[in-house]
Amino acid sequence: MVERDELTFVEEMGALFERLGYGRMAGRVWGYLLVVDAEQVSAADLVEALDSSPSAISTATRVLISLGLVDRIRLSGERRDHFTIHHGAILSLVRRRVDALNAARDMAERALTRFGDREIARPHLQELYDVYSWFAAEYPILVDRFLSERADQAR
Repeated sequence: MVERDELTFVEEMGALFERLGYGRMAGRVWGYLLVVDAEQVSAADLVEALDSSPSAISTATRVLISLGLVDRIRLSGERRDHFTIHHGAILSLVRRRVDALNAARDMAERALTRFGDREIARPHLQELYDVYSWFAAEYPILVDRFLSERADQAR
């Protein structure tokens, strides 16, 4: 049985994931895996804990696996799938954002090349390129700084 505080967190994570475009159930599963006191959780346990259907859990876990947040594991002698948090999952998600920023910057650059001679379009395209270029350059620096500070704290 999921406790009230756990359920609140799970629902908040579901709402966040929905805002990010990954789906509410994926966020609920991720939230539950973050707070449950178990190394791995079976799909059946997720169904029960989140009062959901097996198909919803299956879809959500596929999303989480594709995002690099969760790993599917098989325990010896069991036929059921189990899921666990992927080591380094959060940084993996941040790095996906960096990849998306680079792709957006490249798209904006192509648009500037193709349509930059248009008087009305050029300032908008330039702003698009400038914003994505700046964030694409700065995000990796922030990741490196985070990792460095984290390593310093561990010493």
